[in-house]
Amino acid sequence: MGFFSWSLQVPLGTFKDPSNGYLVDDTCVFGAEVFVIKNTAKWEFLTLISSLDIADATFNWKIEKFFLLDKETFSESEKFIVGGKKWNLMIYPNGENGFKGKAVSLYLMPSDWEDIETKAAVYAEYKLRLLDQLNGKHHERSASTWFGASNGYGCPKFISLEDLLKPSNGFIVNDSLIVEVEFIVVSETKCFPEISKSL
Repeated sequence: MGFFSWSLQVPLGTFKDPSNGYLVDDTCVFGAEVFVIKNTAKWEFLTLISSLDIADATFNWKIEKFFLLDKETFSESEKFIVGGKKWNLMIYPNGENGFKGKAVSLYLMPSDWEDIETKAAVYAEYKLRLLDQLNGKHHERSASTWFGASNGYGCPKFISLEDLLKPSNGFIVNDSLIVEVEFIVVSETKCFPEISKSL
């Protein structure tokens, strides 16, 4: 058990001065006022789930007619669910910011998290992968991140446009490109109004 204490000190001269009223007829009164505050906090329990226990830990996105994509903006995959949360992939086919015109930018994004009960951040370890459709020599990047409701993470320089467009690399076949995200670990948070006495 921990204790918190503080001291209220009154100079002896001030204490004995009759005009202050602290000491009357050689008697003084001490008191304490106690406030009881109702606990209104919610308790959150965080569990880390490995890929062995994640249903559909890998999401595959085939992007057809890749060369017809708008190179000045991004494209998004359909939404998918992992760890009880909705996600989607976002790709800038011509890169963004400092890598515009030089590389492909690829991100993992949270989706519709404003609708869920708990707004807790989610921790994820994952791999972003570009499939080599000819040789099986896939290009991938690993990352680990805490995701909030509105922030996505990934690689602004996922792969150079030079490597992407090289036919022998097999990344684009019949104008189609395939990207994946594989979750290695994802956190799951459960929210309770108050902690159980049995815990």
